[in-house]
Amino acid sequence: TGDEYGFMSFSASKEWLNLQYHTADNKWNFTENIADMKIGGVETKHCWYIPLDGSEGKAC
Repeated sequence: TGDEYGFMSFSASKEWLNLQYHTADNKWNFTENIADMKIGGVETKHCWYIPLDGSEGKAC
């Protein structure tokens, strides 16, 4: 919808950089009244392994 909120995580080894984008999963129910809101979990929507040697990366 264009209004998604998320965060990035990074991890690295001597050979790879791992980049992931995380956001709310579909169990969340956002409402105007916080008391009525249903809390869900986290979903990883994008995940990439990027080799440090400059070669092409790949999806996780």
